[in-house]
Amino acid sequence: MSPSADPTTGPASALLSTASFLALLAKLTNLRTFEWATPRLPPPQLCLALGTACKTLASFSFELPCSSTTEHDPPVASPAIGSAPGPATSGRWDAPDIAALPVTLASLALFNLSHDGARALGGALSSFPLLEKLELGRFPFVDDELLCEVAEGGLRKLRRLAIRDMTGTRMTDAGLKKVFTECDALNELVLDNVQGQSNFGQMWLKPGRELILDCLVGD
Repeated sequence: MSPSADPTTGPASALLSTASFLALLAKLTNLRTFEWATPRLPPPQLCLALGTACKTLASFSFELPCSSTTEHDPPVASPAIGSAPGPATSGRWDAPDIAALPVTLASLALFNLSHDGARALGGALSSFPLLEKLELGRFPFVDDELLCEVAEGGLRKLRRLAIRDMTGTRMTDAGLKKVFTECDALNELVLDNVQGQSNFGQMWLKPGRELILDCLVGD
């Protein structure tokens, strides 16, 4: 399921209300993949609704494709499904109740998180012991604290970690080394347009691991 079209371009009668959207989710008990890719923010009940109804959800993806990438840019999203632009937002998602997503998640991709969203994610990772793929992008809050939470989250099956478009990130060698040490199954790391400096040659020691660097930006 992917609410990817921007509802602001359609007729008012075609807009989906928050109540209707949540009622629809409640009926999708066999949903395996959910992708949010619209400039509008989801209702705050999204994760709770998915966790309640979709007990076998395997993949969750969140992105605000047209949102700004800094905290000080103009707001672009409305907090309601299909509504006219409403109260000002930062264009980032706080990820409320993200720990309520189903324990069956194997793939999690999150873009445009706020600082609160990043902290919520860090605290929620232990709720997803089956997670194999984690992708983070377009928010500057991927720091050593979050990487340590990835490392200590009990993600024994994590095979792939991708970090994209992170100019201004506070990630250092210390956080990455913690991930490399604790996540034994990790065999693929993608750093795509990430700002920072790291001595990957010394840390990436396990045979069979693949390191992909695409436009790694130094400080």
